[in-house]
This record gives sequence, C-alpha cells and structure tokens, in this order.
Amino acid sequence: MFFEKETNMIAEVKPFFDANSNTISYIVRDPQSRHAAIIDSVLGFDYASGTIMYTQADDIIKYVESEQLIIDWHVETHIHADHISAAPYLQERCGGLIAISEHIIDVQQTFGKFFNAGTEFKRNGDQFDKLFKDQDIFMIGSLEAKCIHTPGHTPACMTYFIGDSAFVGDTLFMPCKEFYEKMNQFDERLKELGKANSQEWFKKKNMSDEVIESMYTQCVKEHIDEETGEPSGRYPPNFSFKVKKNEGNIMCRCFDENRKEINFNNKDGKDHMVVTDVVKKNSSIKGLFKCDFVWHSPGKFGCTWSAAQLKVKVAKSFSDGYAFADDDEEDEKEAERISQAQFVESEEEEE
Repeated sequence: MFFEKETNMIAEVKPFFDANSNTISYIVRDPQSRHAAIIDSVLGFDYASGTIMYTQADDIIKYVESEQLIIDWHVETHIHADHISAAPYLQERCGGLIAISEHIIDVQQTFGKFFNAGTEFKRNGDQFDKLFKDQDIFMIGSLEAKCIHTPGHTPACMTYFIGDSAFVGDTLFMPCKEFYEKMNQFDERLKELGKANSQEWFKKKNMSDEVIESMYTQCVKEHIDEETGEPSGRYPPNFSFKVKKNEGNIMCRCFDENRKEINFNNKDGKDHMVVTDVVKKNSSIKGLFKCDFVWHSPGKFGCTWSAAQLKVKVAKSFSDGYAFADDDEEDEKEAERISQAQFVESEEEEE
C-alpha cells in the first residue's frame, strides 16, 4: 500500500541499538527546532536475576541533555513482548507524553484474561497519555507525524510517518537474530581452537583467554565505545563477506527474485549488469555463505567468508522507471534487508 505524504521536511534520526532484545530505539528530531520524540525505548532486563538495567535509557538521556532537546513524545509502535518500555522512566527525566495505538485496549483485554490479571489491572489504556487513532496527526515541533494502523504482529501495531521516515516497529522484523547468535557461537569456537593450537599457530604456549580475545577478529563486528573499549550497543552488528572474482569474472552465482540468473560476466549480453548496481544499499539479499579458510599471523587470527550464491531483490529508485514494490512479489518474508550497508568492489583476483 502506498501512502502519499506531501512534505519537504527531513527528520533527523538518531538510533540506539539494544543487543539483548535486538531492538532499535530512535530519537526523531525536528530539524528546525530542538523538539524531539523518542520511539520504542528499552529498559534492560536480566532474566536470571530479575534485575532491571537502565544503561540504554541513560544513554538516551545523556544524548537528550547534550543536544538540549525538548522531548514532546514517547511513542510506542506496539506493545512489546521482548523488552520492557523505558517510556515512564524517560518521561520522569525528560518530560513529554507517552502514546500508543488505541488498540492497546484490545491487547490489554486479551492478556488480562489470559494471565488472570484481576480487576486491579486497568484495560482501558489509562496507562498512556494519548491513544492514537488511524490517520491521526501529531506534531514534533514543526515536524508533522502521521499514524497508520498496521495490525498483524499485534492488534495495536502502528506505523508512524514522520517527515521523510517511517517507523514500523515489528510490522517488519530486523534480520537474523538467530544468525547473529550462531555466528557468535562460531566466534567462540574459533577462539577455543586458537587457544588449543597456540603453539602451532602463534609459536606460544599457554596463552590466556584475554590474549586470545585481543588477537581474534570477530566474524560479527559490533560498534566499540572509544572510552570503555566495550561494545556500545548503539548500532546493529555487521557481517562482511567477499564476492570473489577470477580473471575479472564474478565467481558467485546471483539470482533475481524470479530465480533468473543475473549476468555479471558476459558484458556483450543485453542483460548484463554491474555488481555495484545490484548489491547495493537497500537491496534485499538472501545468501548462502561459506567459510573459505581460517587465517593466522603472529599477532592476529580469524576467518574469511565468501558468498556461494545470492538471491537479490534490487533496490528501486525513481531513475529506474517503474519504482513500485508489487504486493505479490515472491519471497517477501524471506528476504533479508541490508540496511546502512555498503558494497565495495575489490580489484583483488581470487585463484
């Protein structure tokens, strides 16, 4: 479905990534003022001890204070099952109104009965300052925000069109939390192998876990805080792989959403395409990747990954002519979104 929105306003967006719940919270700012909204904030929670942690919420507060922002809204895209909202905590410290879809009442009634919550649990949405209806408009300074009811994941899911951006919550999922966890397990196994083979690989015996950790190059890389040297959790993790070339030819077979092989190598063919016009920002990719080899040097070790096959839905732009995404396109649910990614073509040749 296409929503036409006439606006020349570009929202300023600051993400905050929570690795435990795989959630991105956002601060959305009016570019013409200091007014802002916070979307889908997170309180940390340790399941083993039942302890609530405020690390990410406090990071948001620090940013608000450093930018001298005026928080108008704490907006929830839906009720969350994988984390606790930090909206009340942030409201106490930053002000603003807490808002969600009016259909939160449906969710409260359903779960109130399911968990036998009793009459003390209010099921009328009173916990929120504002219940949005479909097509409602609210303002963040001079920045207009429009509410679109998008039920499916929950009855209360709401998409917010703010300036030139849309915030969809779990109407569309972030890719591959399971992949992230499996790759972390792979990393841990390689570090164990590095320690067990330290004499053969590094000519040193009995290397400590700390030394092995400092030498290992992670397959899944996370943003590191410059002050603490620890993962900051502010940005999504990233995973890099090679698209190999041999004698100028792309060695990875690549297919479009209709299972037609994309021609990278026959430059005389009418259907020839350049790799960087296909594997690019906002393209959707499903891939088969392989570990080529484990490498080690006196001070570092890790492994190299390459693509064996890729299935690509090329990102469309207005310059391509027809730029609408058809509703019935194949494998919509399976496609993996590459967000904030860049493809860099290498001149290296693979033997």
